[in-house]
Amino acid sequence: MAKRRANLYSYFDKKDYDDPKLYDLVLNMSLLSIDKAEELICKLING
Repeated sequence: MAKRRANLYSYFDKKDYDDPKLYDLVLNMSLLSIDKAEELICKLING
């Protein structure tokens, strides 16, 4: 599914899906719960 999404993204946006400059934040959700991800994002926003 990720490969298909990357192909569609590249086709329509003409950008490299794997380019880290396109993202402000990337969280590996296989290592985090939704609650922990939310907590981390809120800490980043609120300082």
